[in-house]
Amino acid sequence: MRLPEYSAGAGRKLPAGYDSCSLVSWSMGVWAGQLLFADCADSFAATVAVNGTLCPVDDRFGIPEKIFKNTLDTFNEETRAKFYRRMCRGKSNLRHFLSLPLERTLQSQKNELAYWYREKSCESAERAVYRKIIIADSDCIIPTENQKRFWEGCRIEIISGFHYVFPLFQSWEQLVEYSSSIKFAECS
Repeated sequence: MRLPEYSAGAGRKLPAGYDSCSLVSWSMGVWAGQLLFADCADSFAATVAVNGTLCPVDDRFGIPEKIFKNTLDTFNEETRAKFYRRMCRGKSNLRHFLSLPLERTLQSQKNELAYWYREKSCESAERAVYRKIIIADSDCIIPTENQKRFWEGCRIEIISGFHYVFPLFQSWEQLVEYSSSIKFAECS
């Protein structure tokens, strides 16, 4: 799997009809957003990382490597369903997630896992494009403690929830508005 080709920063403009644009990245998308938008972070009104780090596969700062590798090696319909249950935890949260259209095939998800496992790169928090950091207190996918360790020195907001936190917000706008109450995360 390859990320789409973007020319970072060069000539980027807001989509027609928009006065401002925000970057909200979740899970492994936190790393991907960093890769894609590091050169143009100033063009966003807000940059928010939700339940992710810039070290997605990492024993101290991301998903522990052994767990990730086991997930990749055994990935099938049954383990995908187990992953979704761990990601959502609560029944209503899982129902919400499963009510969304599944646009990914099992094979495309497995290919993505293989990509993440091969990549295993890591950026420091000080280089992050993200200025608002949200971490769920009961994340079983990217362990909460690993996220807190990664973002140490940054202003983070701990919320009650699991890896899949989106039912807590009625819209993307509400999530961005909520993040505006978090102090600017100048990482040291």
